[in-house]
Amino acid sequence: MPKDPICGMEVEESKALKLEKNGETYFFCSKGCQDKFLNKIKESSVNKKHDSDKEKK
Repeated sequence: MPKDPICGMEVEESKALKLEKNGETYFFCSKGCQDKFLNKIKESSVNKKHDSDKEKK
C-alpha cells in the first residue's frame, strides 16, 4: 500500500488522490497533503532557479 509523502499515512490507491510528476506517481490521503506537496515542489524549483541565477553572476 503506498504512503502519502507528506504525512506518511498509508493510502488505498483506489481512494487516494494521485499525482504523476517526473515519471513518478504519488498518492495522497487528502487535498491538503497534495497541496503541501505541490507547494514544496514549487518552492524547490524557485530555489533552484535562484541558485542557478547566482552561479551565472
